[in-house]
Amino acid sequence: MKLASKASSRQRTTVKMRLRLFIKPLLRLSLPQILLFTTLLLVLLGIRQVTLTSFREHFTVLAPNAIYLDAQTLKPHEQERLNQQGIEVSTDRNRLFFAQRDYDQVRDLPLVKQALPAETTRYILDANGNELQLSLAQNQLPPVFQRYRSFATAPSQLNFGFQSLQVPPTQLKAYNPQNIQLISGHYPSAANELLVPDFFNAAYDHGDRAARSVQLPVLTAKGQRRMRTYQISGTYRTDHRTSLWAEQQIGPKRVFALYLPYHPEDPLKTLRTQATYQNFRQSFATNQATKDYSQKLVGSYAAYLKSIGIGKTGMLVVTRDAAAVPKVSQQLAKLYPQYLQISRYAQTHGELARTYWLLLLIVVVTTLLVMGALLLSLIGSDRHYLRRYQAELASLVGLASYRVQLKKIMTWLLVSQLTIIYLGTQGLLALVQWQVLGRLRLSQYFTQLFTWSDQGLIALIMLTILIVVVCWGRSYLDRVGVSGRVDKEKTS
Repeated sequence: MKLASKASSRQRTTVKMRLRLFIKPLLRLSLPQILLFTTLLLVLLGIRQVTLTSFREHFTVLAPNAIYLDAQTLKPHEQERLNQQGIEVSTDRNRLFFAQRDYDQVRDLPLVKQALPAETTRYILDANGNELQLSLAQNQLPPVFQRYRSFATAPSQLNFGFQSLQVPPTQLKAYNPQNIQLISGHYPSAANELLVPDFFNAAYDHGDRAARSVQLPVLTAKGQRRMRTYQISGTYRTDHRTSLWAEQQIGPKRVFALYLPYHPEDPLKTLRTQATYQNFRQSFATNQATKDYSQKLVGSYAAYLKSIGIGKTGMLVVTRDAAAVPKVSQQLAKLYPQYLQISRYAQTHGELARTYWLLLLIVVVTTLLVMGALLLSLIGSDRHYLRRYQAELASLVGLASYRVQLKKIMTWLLVSQLTIIYLGTQGLLALVQWQVLGRLRLSQYFTQLFTWSDQGLIALIMLTILIVVVCWGRSYLDRVGVSGRVDKEKTS
């Protein structure tokens, strides 16, 4: 009678009320999962940024319809071939720098729109030879900065430095080596104009965002400290609300750049001197193989003058559209078979494509390993807990009226658990970035934690885990139901 009474009471109790007993314990299981998820995701995202993201940044500075060539950057296998022969150079036998005829020749290709010299020299002195001497203490920043997540982890000193644009503003749409994102105003053109970070006026002028001129401390060419007035031409985007650690490096200091106008360089005056010629001859005389190889380049002063061209090592090729890049790449490979091409197309189809696919494979394998570890951990902990109630679940699944409802509730329960784990992981990631990573050099490997790219990858991982876990939960109930019926048959 007692057994019959217990069975009757179990049937009268609703499934929802009974499964409420599972919710709190299952949610308690989420805490170690949040810690594990956060740790593994940090490992994955760090590896991704160090490998694939860093590699891609070399190509994203170019527009989809742009190709960059450097007369002193050979294809990896060409450089390796020379090194195996004992030849210690990084150029071919035809030129040290591009000549005007090279630009004209490329410009005449049918699908080419422009072929331009593209040096990437940057200067840290203004037009008068002044060096910026500006730094701001963290505790001197205005109160508005204290509301930013970046404030608690900001360095004790925020350093600023002059830095010239590396290419003319007209070329920045095609080639932007400094990754400048203009958000207001215009690029500097006059000698006393500056492009400043988006937070500069708020930090330096304590909130006067409309300021168009600013006085800055500089060190003159004669070593004197002076205040000089500059005009602010515009502002560029930074991630200052998340991090106040500068990415630019000038000497031993990390600095936020105040961009000066593009400084056109005419190196021919220096290159054509006998002293420079002798320096090149000496640099190519490290061994007999290198000396023999470089005879066409520096064997005589006349040969040297021919090899230096117009003194520009870089060539920016702008095609009519992105669809023309593969064809133009083939044409350039015929003209300059030894030079490495840099373009978005070359990222996946050029000399460095093998590196790209290898890095992508590393990221994919790491993602699968992380996903597998998270799945095993989550399913293992949930199964260990649910086994305590296996007999009770078997009796409920055995009732046709409860089976469908029980599966729905199990799905809801697992979705709720994964949602809490996801939100908890996001909160812990933010806390770790705010309180830990910002104080360490490792922070440079986690600058994109909350970008669309990294967040999309996290969402994809969580969605995949959710689908697998829900399928496992529903199949687990089926297996419990089968085992329950077998036990009943054995008992009867």
